[in-house]
Amino acid sequence: MQLPDDALWVLQVSDTHLYADKEGTLAGVNTFKTMHQTLDMALDRLPRKPDLLIATGDLVHDASTAGYDHLARSLLELEIPAHSLPGNHDDPVLLAERMAANGIPVSKLVDTEHWRILLLDSTVAGDAGGHLGAAELAWLDQQIKATNKHLLVCLHHQPITVGSRWIDTMAVDNGHLLISLLGNNPRVKAVTWGHVHQVFEHF
Repeated sequence: MQLPDDALWVLQVSDTHLYADKEGTLAGVNTFKTMHQTLDMALDRLPRKPDLLIATGDLVHDASTAGYDHLARSLLELEIPAHSLPGNHDDPVLLAERMAANGIPVSKLVDTEHWRILLLDSTVAGDAGGHLGAAELAWLDQQIKATNKHLLVCLHHQPITVGSRWIDTMAVDNGHLLISLLGNNPRVKAVTWGHVHQVFEHF
């Protein structure tokens, strides 16, 4: 499909699971090196540099200051405006602090000429599963009603089942409220998340 010249290109990266030690591994995989290999491959395959990068959680497995600094510096090297939200392995406060300290803006709302991108926090302290609190849903509803732009909604946990007996035990436990809020709005063009560690699309 040929996209218009003014189309918004968004690159999503998720579940990088970095460590304070750049040689740290998860299931035998060096996550720092894998993140860079994945980003290089994605950028090589795209016809042009993305307008934005959205990092959708589980970014630092050990929730360490050094890990977030590694992430921020890696994103800055790409020279693509980057935004992030936390996953269940992240420390949301430390993530925001280290992004800001490294010069990456921290915001739950990103506006472009034609798009409004909304970044939700679905994390629950001490729990691998997700939940969207009443205040988060109210904020989302407010931001949707305040614009006539196209809408992209991002979060970490999946709000619907994806067919995995393991990961579906750690979904957003009130995802039906999110789907109900978004479902009848034609300006909502996509909802994207991380967490599932597998390819999944639903139309």
